[in-house]
Amino acid sequence: MRFGIMEMQIGMLIPDGLPAPDMLARVAGFEHVDLTRKVAESGFRAIELGGDLSLFFPGAYSPAAIEKLAALKQELGLTYTVHLPLWSIEPSTPLAPVRRGSAQALADIIRATMLLDPEDYVLHATGPLAAEFYRMSLPELARSLILRQFQNNARDSVEWILRETGLSGSDSPAATQDDRLKNI
Repeated sequence: MRFGIMEMQIGMLIPDGLPAPDMLARVAGFEHVDLTRKVAESGFRAIELGGDLSLFFPGAYSPAAIEKLAALKQELGLTYTVHLPLWSIEPSTPLAPVRRGSAQALADIIRATMLLDPEDYVLHATGPLAAEFYRMSLPELARSLILRQFQNNARDSVEWILRETGLSGSDSPAATQDDRLKNI
């Protein structure tokens, strides 16, 4: 068993008590490699890179940032996983334009981070909307039909992401398409 840490530690991103001008300067001068180095200096070698950083720090996964993260990986003997964006993402929604945009955003982060050779990509194939319907008090037949739609849309999004990025979805070349989808 290995223990790692997600780099999106709020105290490291935005320390408590910073005056507004300092906070704005920190955001404007954000260097992904600096955040990752601080996490590594805490003793972790398995680091989960947070795809949601791209919401607030548009350059977090730029080619230059990825090159620096790759060099840091080599320098410190790190391993990376990538937690794909979760906030603002709905890969299972029945609303096709939102689903397509979500799948595209997920594929963009995968393509951006491939150079880092992450051990795994973490994907939440459904978002808050599916969870809301899951919790609703509905007749069982209606609930089942609605959730099946979310499930089918999530599967379609995952299949599209795999095709677009060239990922197999499994370490096993003998895995079937259905097995690969279960492993995501």
